[in-house]
Amino acid sequence: LHDKILRDISGDLSGIIKKIVDIELISVDQMTYSEFTMSLSEDTNYNILNMDPSDGKMALEINPVLSRIVIDYLMGAKKELDENEEDIITELEISILNHFIRIIRHRLQDAWKPISSMGFDLLTQERNPNNTILVPSGDIIVLVVIQIDIEGQSGMFHLCYPKAYLEPLFASQDINRYIIDTKVNKSRNEDIQTLLAGAKVGLETIMSKAKFTAKEVLQLKCGDTIVFDDPVSTLKGTLVINGKDKFVVDYGNSNGKKSVKLLSKKQVEHHETLETLRAISKKRDDAKIEARNQIKSIMDGR
Repeated sequence: LHDKILRDISGDLSGIIKKIVDIELISVDQMTYSEFTMSLSEDTNYNILNMDPSDGKMALEINPVLSRIVIDYLMGAKKELDENEEDIITELEISILNHFIRIIRHRLQDAWKPISSMGFDLLTQERNPNNTILVPSGDIIVLVVIQIDIEGQSGMFHLCYPKAYLEPLFASQDINRYIIDTKVNKSRNEDIQTLLAGAKVGLETIMSKAKFTAKEVLQLKCGDTIVFDDPVSTLKGTLVINGKDKFVVDYGNSNGKKSVKLLSKKQVEHHETLETLRAISKKRDDAKIEARNQIKSIMDGR
């Protein structure tokens, strides 16, 4: 569905700016709404669109970098900035960017039409995502990340669909018959699998771990007993793929050879993402506190 949207947007934008426009679907992920908004800049282009007749709403966020690129090309010239000048997009420039937003809305409407005739009308437009609430912070959303490249300059925009509004649509339709170019997509998937088939991936299993000082390691000799952190009753280990913990495993043998059975998947990448988002949030909070302190210091000095 989104492959069609990208092809159409690329053609529309290329026709307007008379440049080659490359658009790539980076990812389609599932996360909470708060995780999405925490990852955004506080000065961006954040649009709320309706999803009638599903009685729902979705968000279209255009990264500040992409906003500047699109505005400059729509105006026909690259804006030259002084090194000390802050690149703030004016209201006039936002009205120019709205031409690009109309293209996206129109192509969303065309692509979704076989499934449901939705309007995708613009309801609100904000600079700060925190000034408007699409859904409660803990609700699950489906996030589509798209990158646009124009003459070596690239930026991203996001389509944020609340999962609660999508589920009724998918539950009531036979989606498979609306998939576009299924044979082409299948062929492309086979090509990708063929290319990746020869890639070498390192796999190793770790039974347990223990920490030693460098001095203790240097003093090790044959006959010493090493005590690991895990108790004897713990027989499970970890399967490590290319240096990352991926699966919890159980040990055994198969046809006289050592083997492991995959028990469950470790959510390491999910936790890493959460830690990154927490770090970003803390950095923003620290910056706000520092700014308040500076303002207070200036006022006290007066």
